[in-house]
Amino acid sequence: VHSNNAFYKTASTSNVFRINVSDAINTDEAVVGFYPNALTIFENYDSEKMFSNNNDAPQLYTLTSDNTMAAINGLPLLGLNEIRVVPLGFLSNLGGNFTLNASNLADFDITIPVFLEDVSLGVIQDLRQNASYSFASGAINSSSRFRLHFGSMTTEISNDANASISIYSFSNSIYVTTAKENGIIEVYDMLGKKVLSSLSKTGVNILQVNTSDGIYLVKVIYDGVTKTKQILISK
Repeated sequence: VHSNNAFYKTASTSNVFRINVSDAINTDEAVVGFYPNALTIFENYDSEKMFSNNNDAPQLYTLTSDNTMAAINGLPLLGLNEIRVVPLGFLSNLGGNFTLNASNLADFDITIPVFLEDVSLGVIQDLRQNASYSFASGAINSSSRFRLHFGSMTTEISNDANASISIYSFSNSIYVTTAKENGIIEVYDMLGKKVLSSLSKTGVNILQVNTSDGIYLVKVIYDGVTKTKQILISK
């Protein structure tokens, strides 16, 4: 039976984030979604990365928490004030200039901030402010150069100094957000030994901890306020 009624497609879901990489000729995409029943390990919400046979094409993938390379990575919903870090893998058999682009931010949940970290250059870019990031690379297959950060890494100055300090960790990196420079950031092991000390800059501070895996205490002091938080270092 033929009908003249219009065909209605399902609207794009706002819990799906898309990012692609391009060398101006070839493009490849990675997808991260957030779902109520998803897990961080590889499971039914995920799709394993199938790499292209085109050896000239740059390619993207993300890692699940059990280190599976995924083209589609389904994750649990973000909780209030939660930050989730997703390793973004990049493969290229040729060196050159490339561009990462968050392609659907207009559709992705506007309440979720998204940041791209270039680990090798120590750069963090707010993709809500600038959706494209250009970089140079040699031939590489690395899951450690880039990271996606979902959740608040705000650099706005707050009247409440303690509220403007954010502390969290991923792998062997510690991320401390402060609203002003020249604060003191200290890291202690659980025996009370200081293993790192640094002056803060305004915004996101990235500290590399070259010590053994374990629980550490991060202390941030500025404007007469002290904030401490236990974090996990796991290489």
